[in-house]
Amino acid sequence: MTKRVIDVRNRPAFLHDFYGARPRTPEAETAIWLNRRVGSKEPEHFVRSRTEEGFLTEIQSAGIEKAVVIGRDTPGIKNLNDEIASLVSRHRELVGAGSVDPQRLGVQEAVEEAERAVTKLGLKAINLEPGFLSPPLAFDDPLFLPLYEALASWGTPLLLMSGPTTPDLKFNDAAAIGRIARAVHRRTSRSLAQRE
Repeated sequence: MTKRVIDVRNRPAFLHDFYGARPRTPEAETAIWLNRRVGSKEPEHFVRSRTEEGFLTEIQSAGIEKAVVIGRDTPGIKNLNDEIASLVSRHRELVGAGSVDPQRLGVQEAVEEAERAVTKLGLKAINLEPGFLSPPLAFDDPLFLPLYEALASWGTPLLLMSGPTTPDLKFNDAAAIGRIARAVHRRTSRSLAQRE
């Protein structure tokens, strides 16, 4: 039996300087530092993804069947949903995940943009990075509840990102994910029961 490999978090270098797009820049040095910090055996592996062709070659040579390219919508880094959709539409190996910033867009516009990303652009999930917003927020901040509920009602996966560069590690608290999952499940279940 052949194993299928799906890599669910890809941010190729060519998408943004923060991912190491340009050699010998502070951003590229930070990418190397981060890779070392998380135990990468090859901290400069990202240089192969400085071009779209290099990124695809790396995926194929690693035996990855599908690679999910994650968009970002934070004050510091924006990979627009249209940009992600355009990239993944050119390559069968790629799957796109959009992103929204409810602080910047407002809650209703964030929900509308998430819906557009999924229904019109064909993206398969929505990424949210509360700890990188300005100000940073916890995963269970009430601001996100309408977006969480909309995604749950559409059956669209939500990707909650955090990591070693989060401005304050308290915004990486996994307990907040459990709290919001229970709250969304209760509200969604109640709404479905009322419809029946």
